[in-house]
Amino acid sequence: MEIKKTVVVWDWSIRLFHWLLVLLVSLLYITGNYLFFPAHMYLGIAVMTLFFFRILIGFFGSQESKFISFIKHPSIVLNYIRGKYTHQGLGHNPIGGYSVLSFILIFLIMIISGLFCAVEDDYIYGPLSIFVSSEINDSFHSIHVVFSKILLFAIALHVIAIFYYLFKKNNLIKPMITGKKSIDTIQQKIEQAPSVRLIFLLLLSLVYGMSCMYLFFIVL
Repeated sequence: MEIKKTVVVWDWSIRLFHWLLVLLVSLLYITGNYLFFPAHMYLGIAVMTLFFFRILIGFFGSQESKFISFIKHPSIVLNYIRGKYTHQGLGHNPIGGYSVLSFILIFLIMIISGLFCAVEDDYIYGPLSIFVSSEINDSFHSIHVVFSKILLFAIALHVIAIFYYLFKKNNLIKPMITGKKSIDTIQQKIEQAPSVRLIFLLLLSLVYGMSCMYLFFIVL
């Protein structure tokens, strides 16, 4: 008889990051398309703060949150695709790990390009756009627009993957809401990061975000 038990897979830090990012990206899409630029800029700073937090917990968070737990060698990813490697962890599988990295890369490019882009006709000026030439402003704006479309494509693939795993009887949504997952008793229980440490990382990220906003106000 198969015995199941419930363990915490995603602690509050990852769930907070994930759902805040969903909210912020939705608002960024709306403000970007309807040219609500000041709100778009502040939301961009919030995303930058959120990613700073994610990078910190990628090194100092819980076991399944750490980059080292889900960034596998490319050969492992290929073997997983071929069915020659069985994922034993509770968090991201080898493909999912690289999808996380791709999202981080896309967002970093969008954050950097957003800081320096400018479009005079639409009165769009990134906080750091005054430090580069108008030609570079235009280039960064083009990059920002292109990667916004790439982001939408990546999100679509992410949603498709979620429904694929739902079809395979692997619900990825519930653990991201409750943080908990039912597993076989023979599986190893994951190590959780102390809450005090996670709260410190969150506060550090908020200080970082407020400092960036203050500096941007000075520049503007």
